Amino acid sequence: MRSKTLTLFTAMILWVALALSVQLSAQTITTIDPPGSILTQPSSINQAGAITGFYQDAGFNTHGFLRDAKGSFTSFDAPGSISTQPNSINQPGAITGFYLDNVSSNTHGFLRDAKGTIITIDATPTSTYTNATSINQGGIITGYWADPGIFPNTNCFLRAADGAISTFNPPGAITSNGLAINNDGVIAGYYLDAKFVAHGFVRAADGTITTIDAPGAGTGFFQGTFANAINPAGTITGYYTDSSFGPYHGFVRAGDGTITTFDPPNSQNTNPGTINPAGAIAGYYCEANFTCHGFVRAKGTFTSFDPPGSILTFGFANNNQVPVGMNPAGAITGSYFTPGNPFAQQHGFLRTP
Repeated sequence: MRSKTLTLFTAMILWVALALSVQLSAQTITTIDPPGSILTQPSSINQAGAITGFYQDAGFNTHGFLRDAKGSFTSFDAPGSISTQPNSINQPGAITGFYLDNVSSNTHGFLRDAKGTIITIDATPTSTYTNATSINQGGIITGYWADPGIFPNTNCFLRAADGAISTFNPPGAITSNGLAINNDGVIAGYYLDAKFVAHGFVRAADGTITTIDAPGAGTGFFQGTFANAINPAGTITGYYTDSSFGPYHGFVRAGDGTITTFDPPNSQNTNPGTINPAGAIAGYYCEANFTCHGFVRAKGTFTSFDPPGSILTFGFANNNQVPVGMNPAGAITGSYFTPGNPFAQQHGFLRTP
């Protein structure tokens, strides 16, 4: 009887150990550094697990990269570019972003198709700054642009799959940024009004624009609401600043307009960067001691994570507020820092659930 009890107990221990090992192995964080890179910043991941972003080489030149689901890297540069920075990749493998040219140092948007062909996107014939921030599965692109002499007073644009470009601004905007587009052609972003108060916005496929103001958002100079990402259902996430110029707080806006605010435990600054079809949100948060961590918010529950050796983890890209990527399977990409001499080293990461 005792031997049977021990056998049953041992079996239970082994079962628990196996269950724990499966749970732990299911959350894998892989470092992403293209060959020859000294700095890596992934920005987007598609359903197949392909990742795009940019890196710097030893000469501090900035290049785009594509990492396929098997881990192989392809480096690329827009023609005539002195700096190429991808922002978004769709499921067919088309990539959009921006580059600086080697003649005037003007900024142009670009579209790189799945075969590697790159074309330039300029929102208007006279624009000196165009940033193509997001591409949906149908190849429709959004972003923002500026004419000579008025940057950073930017305007939004929409580029159809056939290349036709239309421009728009939310009512009352003095500057606006289109940051994300879903498969229905709904765009999310933010704008500043004449008092330099920030407001999120959502632009429906028919062109109707609705302002988003999170509860508790400040109404002073450079305070307000910043919408960063949208999923297929039209759910939007981003952050807002309160009236104290203090901490950032996260928010999520459902398709019916209901807004919920949130902060991970111990957060002093919360920066949601992306939302997947299931409504899971990823980003980063910082504690009072300025230590930053990645987070996932799924069904209201927070999970914090840090790549091994990280001293700072960002689930938010640092180029013009372009969000980090998370695909439908919950795979997340972003960047983190490790100690270095004389400077901390920035690496990309892939977190698979």
